[in-house]
Amino acid sequence: MKPTVQLNDADVRSFGLREMGLVHDLRNLLQIISSAVQLIEREADRNNPAAVHRLAQSAQASVERATALSREIAGVSRSPDRSRELVDVATILGAMRDLISLTVGPSVRVDIYSSDGIPHVRCDGRHLENALLNLVANARDAMPGGGELRISLFLDEDSVNLATGGYEVALKIDDTGHGMSRDLLRQVLTPFFTTKPADRGTGLGLSIVRDFADSCGGSVAIESILGEGTSVLLRLPSHLE
Repeated sequence: MKPTVQLNDADVRSFGLREMGLVHDLRNLLQIISSAVQLIEREADRNNPAAVHRLAQSAQASVERATALSREIAGVSRSPDRSRELVDVATILGAMRDLISLTVGPSVRVDIYSSDGIPHVRCDGRHLENALLNLVANARDAMPGGGELRISLFLDEDSVNLATGGYEVALKIDDTGHGMSRDLLRQVLTPFFTTKPADRGTGLGLSIVRDFADSCGGSVAIESILGEGTSVLLRLPSHLE
């Protein structure tokens, strides 16, 4: 007798949402690769081999991330559990500087600040990268005419994680975009909610970030002022040695 698996409606919805989230992240990476290729062509015409080399490295890193995502999409129904490894957030953030710049484009100024001595967190490192890229892409879309993006990494000593008893590692993303009203702010974490045209947004970016935070025992907080900008604070519990 063959074993059977019964799925209820909630299981089906969960599977579909998870799979669509992975596809959403894959699309972000393909956009980065496309931007890198265009810039490589421009810098090659300018005879700037150093810039071409740096952009090629960023494109290759995105290809590797996209390959890992495609494998996860193919096996999502077989291994839904996310790995939990010790992750150095500061190292990941530093390694993603070029990818972040490629994501936002030349019209957005990017400033990245990282405090010293940031402890590790226990999470899936690839999913952390994808969450950060989603936040950066959202900030970019809020600044179609350009602006400023500030990313800050610090140990939030005002926030103690109730589960671990330790301080939380905080990743804060501030933009100078169009901001959101209170009504919109109450809905932005809802899957598929978006104010963007159908060909520009899926409404999954922030819900992906929230799901990632939940999987690590962390949290997401969003503040926004209409006409001034938005601030997203991703908190993750620090790993206690």
